[in-house]
Amino acid sequence: NTFNSMVVVTTPVLASKTDLAVLTRVREASGGSFQIKLQNPGGANGLTRTVHYMVAEEGVYNNGSGVHFEAQKVVSTGTTRKGFWDNYASMEQIILQDSFSDPVV
Repeated sequence: NTFNSMVVVTTPVLASKTDLAVLTRVREASGGSFQIKLQNPGGANGLTRTVHYMVAEEGVYNNGSGVHFEAQKVVSTGTTRKGFWDNYASMEQIILQDSFSDPVV
């Protein structure tokens, strides 16, 4: 598929509790392709993980049979860390285009 305004969502699969922490970075997302980088917060190299991903055109989707989601691009300027989630001043406010009764983020 080719996208005009591609939104990519990724999540790494951790096989066990002992796996090193890893996050995914996405870049060059346009047209019909994108690049994924695995990164360990501690700087470990040689990471190999299965990565699940979903790609959608930016917008609101509701097919009437239970699939209702919104895909939008967000420029994030910060991150958080363990024990710091309650500092709401450091988090970005996201305004949705549609309304959801029980959102999963």
